Amino acid sequence: MIAASGLYLIASPSVVLAGEGTVAADVAKCAGISTSTASLGEKGQKVKVYAFIIKKPGLTDEQFHAHWRDPHGTLTATLPYFKRYVQNHGIGSLPTLPGLTPMPYLGIPTVWVDQLSDLEAAVADPLYAPLDRDVDELYIRDKAAWLFTTEYSRCVSPTNKAFAPIKAQVFIKQKPGTSDFEGHMAEFSKALGSLPGVIGLTAALPLQGSDAPLFDGVVEVSFEDQDHFEAAWTDDGPDGALAMLDTFADRDGSRGFLSREERVIWP
Repeated sequence: MIAASGLYLIASPSVVLAGEGTVAADVAKCAGISTSTASLGEKGQKVKVYAFIIKKPGLTDEQFHAHWRDPHGTLTATLPYFKRYVQNHGIGSLPTLPGLTPMPYLGIPTVWVDQLSDLEAAVADPLYAPLDRDVDELYIRDKAAWLFTTEYSRCVSPTNKAFAPIKAQVFIKQKPGTSDFEGHMAEFSKALGSLPGVIGLTAALPLQGSDAPLFDGVVEVSFEDQDHFEAAWTDDGPDGALAMLDTFADRDGSRGFLSREERVIWP
């Protein structure tokens, strides 16, 4: 993963999901999100960084995913600066959400920190050097990109380690002339939370003061299985995900990524 000051943060050795709960309870929690307020939700850690990485030529998809978990994961786990760390492993060679332009990335790691200076501290740490040397074994360094955001949590996905939900990540560009973008983001998030089978949902906005961010907002929604994802995402009616998105987003400028989330550092 690439972030501020040339920081590369790669992966993790295992999936670690914390807490207790059931799929049924999480579905109910998401469906119960209030629609009477424009709030995006509970504000999370101060900084959430998305990185976008293209696999190194010559690696198979399977080799990429395995290498991302280890050795990079083992090395990343030695750096003590991150509040949370998640790998979003793309599904398929070109992870695609129907109706949205895909991106050329195979992985989107995310890291949460209290402040950007924590990223600089990680780079300066001697433990970072072997991680940086191994970057070129995994992805194309010069084509990596990143997005700095503040996250707003709507509901939390299941905590069962053996359960791997489908995750739709929507990177949104605002439709020209749209007012109250944050309010539209909140309504979109709440509407998604009411769809059958949704078990996790967060939204994020670019960090205040970000210079020309790649996107104007991010919504991530997890489904309990493939059937529920497909029903929500292929519905071309007024209550379908894409129809809701079209009310405030520039579809051509927005991007979609279909993944499975692997939590690595999680409270």
